[in-house]
Amino acid sequence: MAKRTIKNVDESLNVALYEAQKALANSRPALALKWLSPFQQQAKKHPDLCYLMCLSWSQLGEYSRANYLAQLGLKRDPHHVGLISELARLAAVHQNFEQALTLYQRAHQLVPDDPRMSEQLAKAYAALSHWAQAQELYEQLIQRFPQVASLHAALGDVHWGNRQLQLAEQCYQSAINLDENLLRAQLGLARLTLQQGALAQSRQWFERVLQQRQDHSYANFQLIGVLRLLGDYELAIKQIDVAQAHGLPKELLEAQRADIYERMGNHEQSHQIIQQLRDQQQIGVVAAQVWARLSSRYSEQQQALEALNRVLDEGADSENIIAVKFNQGKLLHELGQYNEAFNTIQEANRLNLVPFDSVYWQSRIDSTIRAFSADYVHVNQGRGLESSRPLFIVGMPRSGTSLVEQILASHGEVFGAGELTFMGDIVNHIESTFPATNCYAEVLQQLDDDQFEQYGESYLQQLQMLNAEAKYVTDKMPQNFLYLGLIQRLFPNARVIHVSRHALDTCLSIYFQHFTMKHAYATDLEHLGIYYAQYVRLMQHWNKQLTLPIYTLSYEHLVADQEMVTRDLLAFCELDWDPACLEYFHNSRWVTTASHDQVRQPMYDTSVGRWK
Repeated sequence: MAKRTIKNVDESLNVALYEAQKALANSRPALALKWLSPFQQQAKKHPDLCYLMCLSWSQLGEYSRANYLAQLGLKRDPHHVGLISELARLAAVHQNFEQALTLYQRAHQLVPDDPRMSEQLAKAYAALSHWAQAQELYEQLIQRFPQVASLHAALGDVHWGNRQLQLAEQCYQSAINLDENLLRAQLGLARLTLQQGALAQSRQWFERVLQQRQDHSYANFQLIGVLRLLGDYELAIKQIDVAQAHGLPKELLEAQRADIYERMGNHEQSHQIIQQLRDQQQIGVVAAQVWARLSSRYSEQQQALEALNRVLDEGADSENIIAVKFNQGKLLHELGQYNEAFNTIQEANRLNLVPFDSVYWQSRIDSTIRAFSADYVHVNQGRGLESSRPLFIVGMPRSGTSLVEQILASHGEVFGAGELTFMGDIVNHIESTFPATNCYAEVLQQLDDDQFEQYGESYLQQLQMLNAEAKYVTDKMPQNFLYLGLIQRLFPNARVIHVSRHALDTCLSIYFQHFTMKHAYATDLEHLGIYYAQYVRLMQHWNKQLTLPIYTLSYEHLVADQEMVTRDLLAFCELDWDPACLEYFHNSRWVTTASHDQVRQPMYDTSVGRWK
């Protein structure tokens, strides 16, 4: 409370006010009330007395009493900033954010230079998603107090809410640079890296939070999801038990357990948990989405859709609303309600819209094509490591790469490693070494043979850590199609399988999929078309210029004649025939991509011509 001179009051009241302030500063509201209660009959005459009693009751959770005292004091002094501010806070506690904003605006007008009031007003704007106003206030505060880490983290949250991811990351990192233990910044980076698909980094940030606060509910809960996405299902289940020990609601954790079982292929166990939650009327946002994925196996699409509808009616945060709508769209499609399905998916993508710089994207493709010219490829022909162990599977997302990897991983001499980030890590390292470059390809001529060898050896060592025995280890990162020229420079004997699918089927499947923010192009049909056209352009360049063995596998041909295409695929890889490749759906390996359920089913053709 601002220091005020209390006039015309009994000296004993002055003492009580002073002692009450001390007690509240030490979080002892009951002691404050003990000092103030003898004077409560005088409250309507003394706004400061009302204010301290209001704070005391508020700290004790008696919000109705606190509200009454705030109103009482403002009748005596309508310009009492403390009472206005506390009344605003109480409004926010009761989720009345519009009233809270109005009151904070009123208080800010009275003390425009008070940084505490500016911060409260910024929080009120942010609570109502008034991002521009909140950003302006936080930026003004940071100009005045640049060393306050919490302000940078708060501005990061505003940018996050406004889906300005790069700005959010910069703010969180600035906060960490000022205070490496600031939980808000750590959580911001954990959440941001999760949405970007940088799962290993996200895991590290959530674990850093839990090192400080083992009982942090959000971090405990989100870490389960990160471990699940990483494919570490056993550890994810252990984390569920840890979270339960810290008091997280059992129904939430059981929903997560059902989610993990479904992804592991244990559909019966997953469905049993969902049915138990349904019988207990505890189908929340996670359980509803798991049920949606399971529903086609049990002909329960309509019931699952109704559960998703209820979740939205009951209220959900923005990220869950997006996820629920994607699931609604898929169920509506399965139920034959195609127009409604597309409209729902369109709304989900509108809510999930991420800025995509199509000019920058095309410029990177231009730079790559220029760098890997016929002359460059000829001069560097055969240079690199001799290993043929990496087996790259590339293409557009949702083109069938997961299915092809599952077929290959069913062969006794192939280990399926999934979507590896190793090539992307090499590219990021090159670009961080030459920060002025627009694209890694522009600076390749500045690297010598030793540097290329170091990158190649590092890649092979990481494969060795995943599996030391198989003839081939697959790297199914679809976006590695961007780096085939670099792959030839590192591993000229490596094989590449390029999976292609009808353009409209591919793009429609991407549009229906809830991807992380790193797939910024996926949320807008025009951007998706631009991205796809540049992918085709680059693949045409690789096929023309590279000597790297590239086998183009048509998804439609694979579906039409599974055995013939599988035999051709194995022949390309110089692998003997293995009938297990035809029964890939019996392979117990865990798949963490969006296609985890499809690869556990026999070949089907319902995804061919889906765009029609």
